[in-house]
Amino acid sequence: MFAVKQKYYIIFLLYLTLPGLLSAQNSEKGDVETGLVNRHVLILDFSNLQKNAGTAYLGVSVPEAMIGPLESTKKFEVLPRDLGKEAMLKLFIDKSSTITESQASQIGREVGADVVVMGSFTTVDNIVQFGAKVIDVKTGRIVVAKSKQGKLDASVFNLIDDLSKEISIEMASELPPISPRERLVIEEYTGRIFYDFKLHAQLISSIPQLVPGDYLKPTLGVHLDTSFSFILPYVQPYAEVSYVAVTGKKRVTDMNMVHFAAGFTYAWQFSGWGYIQDIVIAPYLAGGFYSGKINLQYGYVKESVNYSVGSIDTGLHIDFFLSRNIAASLGLSVALLYDGQTPLIMPGVGLGIGYRF
Repeated sequence: MFAVKQKYYIIFLLYLTLPGLLSAQNSEKGDVETGLVNRHVLILDFSNLQKNAGTAYLGVSVPEAMIGPLESTKKFEVLPRDLGKEAMLKLFIDKSSTITESQASQIGREVGADVVVMGSFTTVDNIVQFGAKVIDVKTGRIVVAKSKQGKLDASVFNLIDDLSKEISIEMASELPPISPRERLVIEEYTGRIFYDFKLHAQLISSIPQLVPGDYLKPTLGVHLDTSFSFILPYVQPYAEVSYVAVTGKKRVTDMNMVHFAAGFTYAWQFSGWGYIQDIVIAPYLAGGFYSGKINLQYGYVKESVNYSVGSIDTGLHIDFFLSRNIAASLGLSVALLYDGQTPLIMPGVGLGIGYRF
């Protein structure tokens, strides 16, 4: 009898505790689905501004010292630092140069980081000064900036530890965990096929030359082009469209041209100075066609001819980025037009704005 009562008592206790167990299980599942996740942090080597070989070790010592304090906050996932080096090689960013905020954001996007820690140091006699910046990859904004100065002796490692701890504390305050949805967007961006879009809008002028023959008078027109990275950054599809008007010489009284071309480009990025954040130089090679109307005059006889001819286009764009997205843009170009009889060479120059996103 007692054994039967004990059996029912155990069943009764299980009945009372089962809803709580299920509730706890659902609660835990809900935390996974709706809770926050830690930001991914990439720490880059610090730039040796004076290129002093005797202090080159500091460029690695500082970022390595930051890993422990960041992880101890329990708010960040520190990515392997080799990922940053691989991304710099892939993006053709010189690791010995001073990294800009824009380049840091590029590297961060490439590896799927939410935050990039970058910095530099300089030494004068036996004094060393460190400067560190924390970049929000999504916005390109400097979230935290810290500097430390001290003696270049055994105490420099205490200085590095202090800087690392202060940076970590401020990062934990300024960069709280994010939603899983936001993290998913970042991961999807990292695995994207099309990225690093650039646009140019320019006023252009050129002096067409018949081969053999005379120069025509200068043209004036507008030019638009776009390029983007496709899977890998080594080959970037490029497309352009232009419209120019030409005042001719001799029999050609005037002509207009609409130009379409498509090809490939690649952009090299360099550190800027002053108000210029960075400089991007992008040569391109494209093929396309020109079409339009030529107005001719033979004495008192006037004639209009519609035409469409193939072209080979080459040149380069030089962008001086004044902010993360906007640049003053210079374009240099040469186009070869050929209709099967008379080639026409069109060297040109353009000035305008560039935009990247």
